[in-house]
Amino acid sequence: VVDVFIEDTPGLLSRLGEALRAGNGTEVAAAAHALKGSIGLFSQGAAYEEARRLEHLGRSGELAEAETVRAQLDGSVSALMSELRVLVSRM
Repeated sequence: VVDVFIEDTPGLLSRLGEALRAGNGTEVAAAAHALKGSIGLFSQGAAYEEARRLEHLGRSGELAEAETVRAQLDGSVSALMSELRVLVSRM
C-alpha cells in the first residue's frame, strides 16, 4: 500500500495543479478528494487537513486561496512520503 501511495501521489498532485491552473473547481475537488483518501490511510495530520480544505474550496468554487493551500499540501505530502520511505526501509 505504501509503494502504491508513493507511486500514485505525484500524479494526483500534478492533476490537482493542472485543475488549479485551469480554474476547474470540480476537478480540484475530485483530485483533492482522491488525495485525501490516500493520505487518510496513513495520517490524519496536516496533509490530510490540507487535502480536505482543497476539496472544500474546489466544491465551493472559491479558489483564491487554493494555490497557497496546495503549496502547503505539497510540503506536507513530501514529509509524509519521506516518513513512509523510512518506515518501509526499516521493515
